[in-house]
Amino acid sequence: MQQGTLPTKPAQRPISQRPTVARKGTSPFGAIPFGYPMIGAAEQAAVAEVLRGPTLTHGPRVGQFEEHFARFTGADHAVAVSSCTAALQLAYQALGVGPGDEVIVPA
Repeated sequence: MQQGTLPTKPAQRPISQRPTVARKGTSPFGAIPFGYPMIGAAEQAAVAEVLRGPTLTHGPRVGQFEEHFARFTGADHAVAVSSCTAALQLAYQALGVGPGDEVIVPA
């Protein structure tokens, strides 16, 4: 695999046959594969390449992943974060939620 490229084909079965968190057409972001390992030789090589490099996080692969993920989901932008907590914090900030605002969540 060339430096700075991401695999474009899934290593496993076609995306339409993989478990998803939303069925196509029911989510504004499309179906996101869930619960099915999609790790093949190309993915293993890409991880090994990052591990051999000088930057483990926040390197050029992060930007590439964000671009590919945004394109895959049909979103204008995507931001990679390290945890769900970080993602929720960014989402609340983007929505303008602040001190004193009420946020209702399931138990």
